Amino acid sequence: MLNFLLERSRQQFIWPEIIAVVYAGLGQQEAALDLLEKSFAGREYWMVVLRVDPMFDSLRDHPRFREMQRKMNFPP
Repeated sequence: MLNFLLERSRQQFIWPEIIAVVYAGLGQQEAALDLLEKSFAGREYWMVVLRVDPMFDSLRDHPRFREMQRKMNFPP
């Protein structure tokens, strides 16, 4: 799935959070966080659900994830 999404993203727009979900599922936290930070910087609308989206549960304790939530003024 990851290879499919990465290849497809060269041909058409794929939301970074979709790829981030796959990276998170594979345990590749840094790659997932890189894409989430890209989405945050781009002010993508879906970021408002970051705090509650269960697909990112594996990232919740990561300092970069917590910092992103802090920047978004989400409660701890």
